[in-house]
Amino acid sequence: MEQLFSNRMEAPFGTLYLAATPKGICRISFSPDDFYPWLFDHVDAVEAVEREYHLLKHLKVELRKYFSGHLQQFTSPLDVRGTVFQNKVWQAMQAIPYGKTETYAQVAATIRVGKGFRAVGTACGANPLPIVIPCHRVVGSHGGFGGYAGGLPVKEWLLRREGVMLV
Repeated sequence: MEQLFSNRMEAPFGTLYLAATPKGICRISFSPDDFYPWLFDHVDAVEAVEREYHLLKHLKVELRKYFSGHLQQFTSPLDVRGTVFQNKVWQAMQAIPYGKTETYAQVAATIRVGKGFRAVGTACGANPLPIVIPCHRVVGSHGGFGGYAGGLPVKEWLLRREGVMLV
């Protein structure tokens, strides 16, 4: 039986709900309505424990540094589980530099799916680790924000924190 550790922390825009396995961080959610159903879906396969786990402690330190503008690259180990396509999109998002954005179409081109920008958007929406896997850096082609699991005000806050000039 695999262990799953969960905890939460306050961010400048609300509470973040965090989960990790012994392999790495596996979930960041902006809402208990998203987090707890996900957690309960995994309870049969794992032993779920809410406590301060060393990987979650490290992630909290990194997130606080990021929120204060003192961290640009996360080093917490990740335990990301998705389809082959989702993993390609998430890896491409991790390659977008701090303070920069790419469009859904640019990410699609990076992973060589041509006009698959809608599929890229779907994979962005399925990202289990927002902020750490920076889906907030992916925007619409015509200057629109696109969507964001934490809501557009949070996406705007994150982009401004990184110094992105918004139109």
